[in-house]
Amino acid sequence: MKMWKQDTLFYVPFWKNKIDNFKDKKKDLLELLKDYPEKPTELQTFSTNRGINIVDQFCRIFADELNGFATSIEKHLRLTDVWSTSYKTVQYHPYHNHGDAGLSGILYLDLKEKMPNTIFVNSNPTWVTGKTQYHEMVVEEGDMVIVPSHVGHFTAPNLSKKTKRIVAFDLRFER
Repeated sequence: MKMWKQDTLFYVPFWKNKIDNFKDKKKDLLELLKDYPEKPTELQTFSTNRGINIVDQFCRIFADELNGFATSIEKHLRLTDVWSTSYKTVQYHPYHNHGDAGLSGILYLDLKEKMPNTIFVNSNPTWVTGKTQYHEMVVEEGDMVIVPSHVGHFTAPNLSKKTKRIVAFDLRFER
């Protein structure tokens, strides 16, 4: 009997990196964010300042990381949006994605014990059971994660008494 060859039909990459000199860069970023307070959103349980314009300042602080990433994937990228989000006790972020094209990133600014990691969702159920596949990204404060923008994700309720804070951003490919 002839054996069947198995191959992969789809592949979803992601990238994760520990920020060098994170304490200094965090200090610079927090100083910048002082001018852009987060506010509760109308339909969500968290606070954010989405819609602010700090792209240039973020690029200056994280130039090494962003340039290094673009070089490693051999693509020209443009940072289009940067914002911060905070989750107090029991606050969470429901399932969402950042559009159908480009890349999106998360910088874990304040992440302590008992704070939830981001959970990514495969849009295709498993072919054997039909169940949805989840991947909980294990991260630490100072980690930066980048995924394709179309990848759905969420965060479970923050069970810590401290506030979890992230900085999110979107990247688009330059043609």
